[in-house]
Amino acid sequence: MRPILGTMVIGTLFAMAGPAHADDAAVQKTLLANYAKISDALRKSDFAAVSEFMTTDYVATQPKGQKLNRDQALAAMTQQREVMFSADWQRKISKLTVNQNEAVATVQSRMFGIMSDPQGQHHKLLMITSSKDTWVKGGGRWKLKSYRFLTGSMSLDGKPLAPAALGK
Repeated sequence: MRPILGTMVIGTLFAMAGPAHADDAAVQKTLLANYAKISDALRKSDFAAVSEFMTTDYVATQPKGQKLNRDQALAAMTQQREVMFSADWQRKISKLTVNQNEAVATVQSRMFGIMSDPQGQHHKLLMITSSKDTWVKGGGRWKLKSYRFLTGSMSLDGKPLAPAALGK
């Protein structure tokens, strides 16, 4: 009788754990779709669309710990986009923790773009970063509440840039 009870308990635990993993997978799929939509909006310089994915109290924590609120982050994106005329931003979630209406994602990003310098010369920029992004669900949508820079590297025309370029 005990082996049957043990099997039932283990089976019940797996059954209980199953939907949570399925829910996590669904959240991950949604967040990846959101990242793709954000990238598309950035390519189009549609900052109003980007802002739709951010909470009103959004905070971005930069490499040296500087914090940007939502308006400051959008202004920085606008400024960056003025010199970046071609960009491809890919993201991969390496870790995801979902707790009801909050999801914390560790994200690996690769951004490649063509930018112009003050003399009008074009340069290839590659930025690889890791961040911890916190998303919250409200009104049926997941919105980005915070971004925290973890690690990163940059190169310009294939040559590594000093850590200061990332604000380290």
